Amino acid sequence: MEKRQYNRKLLDPIHVTEIQAIDHLMILARYGTVLNASATGLLIEVQHKDLGPEFQHDKLTIDAVRGTDVMMKVVEMSLDIDGTIVRAQKTAQGIYEIAIDFATNAPAYWRECFAELLPQRGEFSRIQHAHLN
Repeated sequence: MEKRQYNRKLLDPIHVTEIQAIDHLMILARYGTVLNASATGLLIEVQHKDLGPEFQHDKLTIDAVRGTDVMMKVVEMSLDIDGTIVRAQKTAQGIYEIAIDFATNAPAYWRECFAELLPQRGEFSRIQHAHLN
């Protein structure tokens, strides 16, 4: 992945399902909410109850998945994407944050367009408000 910096875009709720390790076909999380995105990747929030069984039964720590290649589905776009976990941590509130960089074979123009298409925070509410008037 190139090291160019991209601005993070705060998003209206976008959801992912079935975050799964490619090599092990292990479910890391059943469900997550994308907090922000850039042309390099996504930051996903996962509740403890949505973690895979290996994490729920303490067989695996969330930090142990750093460097894991994963795939997931972006629900609202019905789109499968893959990438690599670059950071995973438990927050003070007991929520898990997983940072995923897009796969290195994803073209830069695709990553930039994907990030641009995601709805910026407040965009859905502005659209709904405009339709009501």
